[in-house]
Amino acid sequence: MSDLTKALDRILNWLRNNQHSWIRRTENSISLLQPGLSRNEINSIIPDANLILPEEVYELYQWRNGGVIGECDYINYVDLFSIDHKDSNGYISWWGFVQFQSVVTENIQNQNDYASLKPDILNLISAFPWISDFSNPSAFQIFCSDGGSCMTGYVYKDNYYKSFPVIFLDFYQGGNTVLMLYASLTDMMLTIAESYETAYYIREDGYLAKDTTKVLEIWRKYNSGKLVEGVLAKIKQFETILPQLEMGFELLKEIADIFKFSHDERLIEPLISVLIRPPTNTVHDENLDYLRQMSSLYLGQFGGKNVAIQLVQALKDEYWMIRYWAVITLGDIKETHAIPHLNELLEDNHELVRQAAQESLYKLTNPNSQTNPLYSNPAVGNIEASAALYGMTLSDMLNPDIETTRDKLNISNTDDNENNYSDGDDNPDNIPF
Repeated sequence: MSDLTKALDRILNWLRNNQHSWIRRTENSISLLQPGLSRNEINSIIPDANLILPEEVYELYQWRNGGVIGECDYINYVDLFSIDHKDSNGYISWWGFVQFQSVVTENIQNQNDYASLKPDILNLISAFPWISDFSNPSAFQIFCSDGGSCMTGYVYKDNYYKSFPVIFLDFYQGGNTVLMLYASLTDMMLTIAESYETAYYIREDGYLAKDTTKVLEIWRKYNSGKLVEGVLAKIKQFETILPQLEMGFELLKEIADIFKFSHDERLIEPLISVLIRPPTNTVHDENLDYLRQMSSLYLGQFGGKNVAIQLVQALKDEYWMIRYWAVITLGDIKETHAIPHLNELLEDNHELVRQAAQESLYKLTNPNSQTNPLYSNPAVGNIEASAALYGMTLSDMLNPDIETTRDKLNISNTDDNENNYSDGDDNPDNIPF
C-alpha cells in the first residue's frame, strides 16, 4: 500500500472518529464517496492515449472515485480535506474531489479551448504553468470547495519540480490568489492526515479548531523543501533573462507564493536581486521597473526583518529607482534601524527618493501608524491606475493569470453561503493554514 493510500485511509478514519458540526455530518459526507476504480476502468475512461496521468492520480481514484455524479455543490459534496483558508465570506472552506469522469471531461474541454491559442501563449503556459488557470490542459482539476465555484484545486506538471504539485486557487473577480499549495498529492495527504491527528481538536461547542503553529510545522515538514528547491531551479534558469520575459512577474509571484507559506530565507535573495538590479539601458527597462515594484510589494508583505541589511546597502546605489524602492520597502517592514540612513536621503538629489524617505520615516517614527504593506506602497497607485484603463482591479494586476493578461475573466459570483459557522481558528496572524 502506497504512502498516499495510507494517508487517505488515516484521513477517513479520523473523520469517522471525530464527528463535528460543519455543513453536514461527517458520516453523511463520507457516504457520498464512490467506490474506487480499477486501473483498467480508469484507462477505459481516458479517450486520448496522449493524456498521461500522474501515478498519484491513478492511486487517488483507485482509492475512491470522488463524490456523487453532479455539480460540485454543497448538496452532493464530500467534505474530506480542511485546507483551512478563509474564503471571501470569512468561513473555513472544506474540500473534496470530483469523480474521475468529470476530471477527464474537463481536461478534454480545456484541450479544445487551448488548441486555438497562439504558439507564444502555449510556450508561456509550458514555461510557467503556475500562471495558467485551472483551464490549463496540462493540469487536472480534481478538487472543489463548498466555498464557491471560483475556488478550485488542481494537480499540474512543471518540469522544474520533481513531483506534480497541487495548488488551490481562488479566482474570485478574475483574480488568481493561491490559497494553499503542496509538493505532491502524497505530501498533501500526509500533511492533512498528521494535522488532523495531532493538531486538530473538537471544541466544547462541537466545532473544529486547530493548533496553528503545529499545522505550520507539519506543512513545512512535508512540502517546504521540495517546493523551494523547485522554484530555485526555475530561478536559476530564468533569472538572467528576467527583464526580457513578458510574464516575468509571474515568476516573482510564484516565488512569493511559496515564500509566504515556507518562510524559507533562500527565497529572499531572488526578490532582492530584482529590486537592486541595475538598469539594462534597453527597451526592457520598463519591464524591469515593474518587476522592482512587485519585488518591493512581496518583500514588504513577506520579507520581514531579514531583508533589512541588503535594503540598507541598496540605499547607496547610484540608480535612483533602486534607492527609491529600497526606501519604500524599509518603511513597509518597519525597520527602525534604517532611520539614520533614511534621514540622509532627505537630501537625496532625486525628488521622489526624498519624498519616499519622508514617508517611510513617518511610518517608522509613529508607532501608532497602522499601515498595510499592500496599500501603503506607492507601486499600488501606479498599478491601480494602469488596471483602471483596462477595466480591471488591483487584485487582477497583483494576482494575474494568463487569461487576465489577455482579457478580463468573466467569472460569475455564487450566492453567499447561508450558513454562518464558527471557524474555530486560533490563528492570531491569519496564516492561511
